[in-house]
Amino acid sequence: MKVCIFGFSSAETPKEYTDVGYELGLKLIENGHSLVFGGWK
Repeated sequence: MKVCIFGFSSAETPKEYTDVGYELGLKLIENGHSLVFGGWK
């Protein structure tokens, strides 16, 4: 399954949010899913 996640990043993002995002990424990989994302400067 391909999963699309909309979000943002900031140097001020609390660590507990980035930790949860990291864990979500691990779960996607462990279950054979792909992440679709994009971004710009």
